[in-house]
Amino acid sequence: MKPVFLIGFMGAGKTTIGKALSARLNKPVYDTDQMIERKYGKSISQIFELYGEQEFRKMETALLKEITEKSGIITTGGGIILTNENREWMKKTGDVIFLQCDFSSLWERLEGDHTRPLVYHRKKDEVESLYKNRLPLYLESATITIDTTDKTVEETVDEIIRRLNG
Repeated sequence: MKPVFLIGFMGAGKTTIGKALSARLNKPVYDTDQMIERKYGKSISQIFELYGEQEFRKMETALLKEITEKSGIITTGGGIILTNENREWMKKTGDVIFLQCDFSSLWERLEGDHTRPLVYHRKKDEVESLYKNRLPLYLESATITIDTTDKTVEETVDEIIRRLNG
């Protein structure tokens, strides 16, 4: 089985869905943000603060190329699609599933989250603008798009499996 990449905006459920999908398919799950945190011994927020977003994106691209040699579920950070190289790499090496969720639902999950450097200290309209700017890149990257707005984890996983096998 080739890698399955889960992409989407912050709060779309990539990590939660990834774990559930991993359990159902009996495949390992790799979380790019967690792997970067382990590799560099710092939280994503600390990496952004110390090195900036551009350096973080370089770390993300390097890691992406390392882990796609493995078969499994790869949950990505919300901004992995900002780099054309990453979008092309994921499409070339695996199935790319965009977990789409309407912004109002995302905002309910994100508001006040201190662990997300691109949300913390930003107003709702600023985060919504970020979402709208990224949306075309998610859609361009995806081989499968699933609206998770009103779905349970189980319903989303069922749909992913059905669409991967279809």
